[in-house]
Amino acid sequence: MTLKLEAGEQTIVLLNRRGFSSFVACRTCGERVQCQNCALTLTYHRRDRRLLCHYCNYAEKVPSVCPKCQSEHIYFLGIGSEKWRRSFTRDFPRPASHGWTATLSPGKQGFETILQNFRERNYDILVGTQMIAKVTTSRT
Repeated sequence: MTLKLEAGEQTIVLLNRRGFSSFVACRTCGERVQCQNCALTLTYHRRDRRLLCHYCNYAEKVPSVCPKCQSEHIYFLGIGSEKWRRSFTRDFPRPASHGWTATLSPGKQGFETILQNFRERNYDILVGTQMIAKVTTSRT
């Protein structure tokens, strides 16, 4: 990506994970925090300070202790678009960029505005989830 930016080209980065961390687990017993409806692992969304099931939209607060063994050694694994964007802005502080995910974008009008700004080269980098692929491929 650095080479593209140095050449003055734009870049679209597609991430297949929403949220900050893909899942939350206990360091002591290995238990993963799961959805009580679907039994899928919950994704940590740092912005909202909650765990969310991306299948049924069940949400809960981040536990302070493991629900299985009561250990306080809870940790966050995996990388989502929130975490990637945070490290990205640290690694690339200068270029004009815009992070965009389905959960951050303000509806259809917001998509259009973001895409128009990217087309007009107001952003060098467009970062987000599958919504970018859906919208950018339908426009070409």
